[in-house]
Amino acid sequence: MTPPLKSKPIRTALAWQALATVAIAALAGVWAGGHAALSAALGGMVTLSSTVVYAFVLGIGQTASAGASVVTMLRAEGAKVLVIILQLWLVLTTYKDVVLAALFAAFVITVLLFRTAFLARGEPERTSHGGRHRAHPDLVHRAPPDLPRQAGRRRGRSTAWLETV
Repeated sequence: MTPPLKSKPIRTALAWQALATVAIAALAGVWAGGHAALSAALGGMVTLSSTVVYAFVLGIGQTASAGASVVTMLRAEGAKVLVIILQLWLVLTTYKDVVLAALFAAFVITVLLFRTAFLARGEPERTSHGGRHRAHPDLVHRAPPDLPRQAGRRRGRSTAWLETV
């Protein structure tokens, strides 16, 4: 099993979140000054750190069965939510000059990017033996093109019922 922080979906999510955080902080800085830029950076960092916690909890959990995998994912989500709540509380209680619009804009956008990064499909990654992982699992079970076909018949279907007609 690939360690969670080395998996492509987690790396993609972290990269997208980091880029969005920098972009939103820059826009907030131009829009409302240094405190807005820092607030946006803090909002993005809350999500970035919660994504790292999610990956670590996912990595130490059991995946021997479908039920164990679901429990592990629920624990990882719970840990992520707990980290988000604690960090937002910490930022809102300690940083007196926080710009709420910038903080929550960066936070909400980076949280949404966590979900959409998992939907992104890029080039298949190279394996250790030089091959490629397939990006689309439905292509794995196709028959090779050189396999002879019988005329008027699809592979895997019985035509015994035609003989009785």
